[in-house]
Amino acid sequence: MRRIGGAWAGLTDVTFIEPVPEVRALDMRVNGIVQNNWFNVGRPYYDFWNVGITGKSQIVQVSDTGLDTRHCAFRTSRRKVVQYVAYKDKQESRLGHGTHVAGIIAGNGKYGKTDQRGVAPDARIAIYDLHNIRNNEF
Repeated sequence: MRRIGGAWAGLTDVTFIEPVPEVRALDMRVNGIVQNNWFNVGRPYYDFWNVGITGKSQIVQVSDTGLDTRHCAFRTSRRKVVQYVAYKDKQESRLGHGTHVAGIIAGNGKYGKTDQRGVAPDARIAIYDLHNIRNNEF
Protein backbone atom coordinates (compact mmCIF):
# COMPACT_ATOMS: atom_id res chain seq x y z
CA MET A 1 0.00 0.00 0.00
CA ARG A 2 2.77 2.41 0.88
CA ARG A 3 4.50 1.95 -2.49
CA ILE A 4 1.25 2.44 -4.37
CA GLY A 5 0.23 5.36 -2.18
CA GLY A 6 3.60 7.03 -2.66
CA ALA A 7 3.29 6.85 -6.44
CA TRP A 8 -0.24 8.23 -6.43
CA ALA A 9 0.45 10.88 -3.79
CA GLY A 10 2.57 12.87 -6.23
CA LEU A 11 -0.35 13.43 -8.60
CA THR A 12 -2.02 16.83 -8.26
CA ASP A 13 -5.51 15.39 -8.79
CA VAL A 14 -5.19 12.94 -5.87
CA THR A 15 -6.51 14.35 -2.61
CA PHE A 16 -6.98 11.23 -0.49
CA ILE A 17 -5.87 7.58 -0.49
CA GLU A 18 -7.09 4.85 1.85
CA PRO A 19 -7.41 1.05 1.78
CA VAL A 20 -10.81 -0.46 1.06
CA PRO A 21 -12.08 -2.16 4.23
CA GLU A 22 -13.55 -5.64 4.21
CA VAL A 23 -17.34 -5.38 4.31
CA ARG A 24 -19.29 -7.87 6.42
CA ALA A 25 -22.95 -8.04 7.40
CA LEU A 26 -23.30 -7.32 11.10
CA ASP A 27 -27.07 -7.41 11.44
CA MET A 28 -27.54 -11.15 12.01
CA ARG A 29 -29.21 -10.50 15.37
CA VAL A 30 -31.63 -7.82 14.23
CA ASN A 31 -34.74 -10.04 14.31
CA GLY A 32 -34.38 -11.06 17.94
CA ILE A 33 -33.70 -7.48 18.97
CA VAL A 34 -36.63 -6.00 17.01
CA GLN A 35 -39.10 -8.72 17.96
CA ASN A 36 -38.31 -8.94 21.66
CA ASN A 37 -35.77 -6.20 22.42
CA TRP A 38 -33.37 -8.97 23.34
CA PHE A 39 -30.99 -11.48 21.79
CA ASN A 40 -29.62 -14.28 23.91
CA VAL A 41 -26.54 -15.72 22.19
CA GLY A 42 -27.45 -19.13 20.82
CA ARG A 43 -31.15 -18.70 21.51
CA PRO A 44 -32.83 -15.86 19.62
CA TYR A 45 -36.36 -14.92 20.58
CA TYR A 46 -38.62 -14.67 17.54
CA ASP A 47 -41.91 -13.83 19.23
CA PHE A 48 -43.54 -12.33 16.13
CA TRP A 49 -42.68 -15.28 13.91
CA ASN A 50 -43.73 -17.80 16.59
CA VAL A 51 -47.29 -16.46 16.52
CA GLY A 52 -47.41 -16.26 12.73
CA ILE A 53 -46.55 -12.58 12.20
CA THR A 54 -44.18 -12.84 9.23
CA GLY A 55 -45.48 -10.14 6.90
CA LYS A 56 -47.64 -12.56 4.90
CA SER A 57 -50.28 -10.70 2.84
CA GLN A 58 -48.59 -7.37 3.66
CA ILE A 59 -46.78 -4.88 1.43
CA VAL A 60 -43.99 -2.74 2.89
CA GLN A 61 -42.62 0.38 1.22
CA VAL A 62 -38.92 1.28 1.18
CA SER A 63 -37.60 4.66 -0.05
CA ASP A 64 -33.82 4.52 -0.41
CA THR A 65 -31.11 3.95 -3.04
CA GLY A 66 -33.10 1.30 -4.87
CA LEU A 67 -32.97 -2.49 -4.73
CA ASP A 68 -30.90 -5.17 -6.38
CA THR A 69 -33.79 -7.40 -7.44
CA ARG A 70 -31.31 -10.16 -8.34
CA HIS A 71 -30.20 -10.48 -4.71
CA CYS A 72 -31.01 -13.89 -3.22
CA ALA A 73 -33.05 -12.31 -0.39
CA PHE A 74 -35.62 -11.10 -2.94
CA ARG A 75 -35.87 -14.08 -5.31
CA THR A 76 -38.91 -16.15 -4.47
CA SER A 77 -41.39 -18.35 -6.24
CA ARG A 78 -43.97 -15.58 -5.98
CA ARG A 79 -43.60 -11.94 -6.84
CA LYS A 80 -41.64 -10.32 -3.98
CA VAL A 81 -41.28 -6.82 -5.46
CA VAL A 82 -44.76 -5.53 -6.31
CA GLN A 83 -43.70 -2.04 -7.41
CA TYR A 84 -40.41 -0.39 -8.33
CA VAL A 85 -40.37 3.35 -8.95
CA ALA A 86 -36.95 4.32 -10.30
CA TYR A 87 -35.32 7.70 -9.84
CA LYS A 88 -35.75 9.87 -12.93
CA ASP A 89 -32.19 9.16 -14.16
CA LYS A 90 -33.11 5.42 -14.25
CA GLN A 91 -29.55 4.43 -13.37
CA GLU A 92 -29.02 1.67 -10.84
CA SER A 93 -27.16 2.67 -7.68
CA ARG A 94 -24.24 0.46 -6.73
CA LEU A 95 -24.22 1.64 -3.11
CA GLY A 96 -26.34 -1.27 -1.90
CA HIS A 97 -27.86 0.68 0.98
CA GLY A 98 -31.42 0.31 -0.29
CA THR A 99 -30.91 -3.43 -0.77
CA HIS A 100 -29.53 -3.66 2.77
CA VAL A 101 -32.46 -1.74 4.28
CA ALA A 102 -35.02 -3.76 2.31
CA GLY A 103 -33.27 -6.93 3.45
CA ILE A 104 -33.59 -5.96 7.11
CA ILE A 105 -37.28 -5.25 6.59
CA ALA A 106 -38.42 -8.05 4.28
CA GLY A 107 -35.51 -10.06 2.92
CA ASN A 108 -35.90 -13.82 2.79
CA GLY A 109 -32.57 -15.60 2.56
CA LYS A 110 -34.00 -19.10 2.46
CA TYR A 111 -33.84 -18.90 -1.33
CA GLY A 112 -30.09 -18.22 -1.37
CA LYS A 113 -26.98 -19.43 0.40
CA THR A 114 -28.06 -18.20 3.83
CA ASP A 115 -31.02 -18.48 6.13
CA GLN A 116 -30.86 -14.80 7.11
CA ARG A 117 -34.29 -13.19 6.99
CA GLY A 118 -35.68 -9.74 7.53
CA VAL A 119 -38.15 -8.86 10.26
CA ALA A 120 -41.09 -9.58 7.90
CA PRO A 121 -39.67 -12.18 5.47
CA ASP A 122 -43.01 -13.04 3.87
CA ALA A 123 -43.96 -9.41 3.12
CA ARG A 124 -43.83 -8.07 -0.41
CA ILE A 125 -42.04 -4.81 -1.21
CA ALA A 126 -42.76 -1.53 -3.01
CA ILE A 127 -39.50 0.29 -3.76
CA TYR A 128 -39.04 4.02 -4.38
CA ASP A 129 -35.52 4.74 -5.61
CA LEU A 130 -34.62 8.24 -4.38
CA HIS A 131 -30.94 8.23 -5.31
CA ASN A 132 -29.60 10.71 -7.87
CA ILE A 133 -26.50 8.93 -9.16
CA ARG A 134 -25.10 11.86 -11.11
CA ASN A 135 -24.99 14.10 -8.05
CA ASN A 136 -24.74 11.26 -5.50
CA GLU A 137 -27.57 12.70 -3.45
CA PHE A 138 -31.15 12.02 -2.43
